[in-house]
Order: sequence, then C-alpha cells, then structure tokens
Amino acid sequence: IGRSSGRLITTNHATVGALGNPAGSHSTPGQPRPQDKDLYSVRSLMKNLFCKLSQFRVIDTRCDITALGFLGAIHLTATVVDS
Repeated sequence: IGRSSGRLITTNHATVGALGNPAGSHSTPGQPRPQDKDLYSVRSLMKNLFCKLSQFRVIDTRCDITALGFLGAIHLTATVVDS
C-alpha cells in the first residue's frame, strides 16, 4: 500500500484474454508508471473488465481491510464474471 496525498492507496493490475475475460490480477502500491502506446490502444478490454467487476459492491467500494482480502475478492468476482 502506498501513500498519495496523505491517504493509503493501491493500484490494481489485471490481465485479460483477447475476448476481455479475466486472466489474472495483482495489487501494488500506487505509483505512476509510463504507458506503452501499443498496449494503451487495447485499454477498452481492461476498462470493460473493471466495469463488470465494479457491479459487485465489495469491489466497487474497496471495503476489505487487507490487500490480500481485496485481491481474493477480485479473484472471486472475476470467476463469476468469466463464467
């Protein structure tokens, strides 16, 4: 968990397949990174995945106490979204 403007934040990373189905995810401390222009062009797949995941309240509000608990919730909801 990193700090930004005095608050603790995390950045969620996910990988998706060619059809936009979840393939994996992990959390890191929130740090800005340079963007690869080729990968940035397919960002709609990632946005669609996170839109699907945000339909679940526990993901949308990030109400888990630990990063591991939140990551587990992402994996569980990604399984539901994928099926």
